[in-house]
Amino acid sequence: MELTWGKEAAGSYFATNKSGQVVATARKEGNVWHVEVAHDNRVRQVGTYRQAREVAARVLEDQRWESVRAEYLSEGDTLRFYEGEGTVTAVEEVGNNLGQLRVTYLFDGKRNTVTVYPGSTFERLRKVEPEAAEEERAAAFVDRHFPTVAAFLDAEESNPCGTRRSGWERPGPGRHRLPCILPAGHGGLHRDILRTEWLESEAGQVIDLHPFTAIVDVIAGTGVLISPPAIEDVTLSDGGATLHDALLADALRRLVPLGVEALEGEDGGLSVEGVTPDGRKVFSLYVSDCITTEPDFEEVAVSVEALRQAAGL
Repeated sequence: MELTWGKEAAGSYFATNKSGQVVATARKEGNVWHVEVAHDNRVRQVGTYRQAREVAARVLEDQRWESVRAEYLSEGDTLRFYEGEGTVTAVEEVGNNLGQLRVTYLFDGKRNTVTVYPGSTFERLRKVEPEAAEEERAAAFVDRHFPTVAAFLDAEESNPCGTRRSGWERPGPGRHRLPCILPAGHGGLHRDILRTEWLESEAGQVIDLHPFTAIVDVIAGTGVLISPPAIEDVTLSDGGATLHDALLADALRRLVPLGVEALEGEDGGLSVEGVTPDGRKVFSLYVSDCITTEPDFEEVAVSVEALRQAAGL
């Protein structure tokens, strides 16, 4: 997205889009730049003004896309890949007992085909405004599964958590207004009626890598990556490879452009912080370009403990 940056005052800048609307701001407080973006409820912290501009541009570009399960793709959809964009030409059932789907798309003038499991996600260019899409999806889900208000209420937990995402007070319909329906006092991630999970954390920045979730502390340079519950995993081959293994590799690749990488364990594999009570593996991460150049041991220890608690360990 093309942005024009202007200076409001010393250490305070704003960005406008082609229509002249202010869509992002960057403010320096001490040695830290605070970045805020329109339609986004987070304040991101970086070390330089250049990084602030890059973060704002990336967030605004990401807002143009949505994560969509393979079974919801249709002909004509525009998909985003690391190498560029492609157009869906067909979505067909493979016809095996695994329920796999064959997605065909045009990329760089060439036809490509990928076979995936239901639940596999793609990044699709939004067809409608984000909140309108969320409202339609929520309404369709409720109409399909809960034909009456009574049935909907009966399906909820007797004492639900009720937590909503940050910014739920914002007017208008949308997923941000849907409360968590898990029992009060539950640990780990929240879950709404659409079975979408999220995490509210004061331990650091939350990055949605559906179905994984990362939390990173850009000050101390620490982080964790939370996997889906083990019960939802599926074996893909006789060699033992699983669906979560494939999705984990993709999640780690998506973190690299953000300057976040996985820590290596003593056995040469990924370092595992632990496993939550509901069976989610929690992997260790580090931020290669953290704000604190050389955080001391105590600062790192405090950060890691906060991240562990946020992850449900």
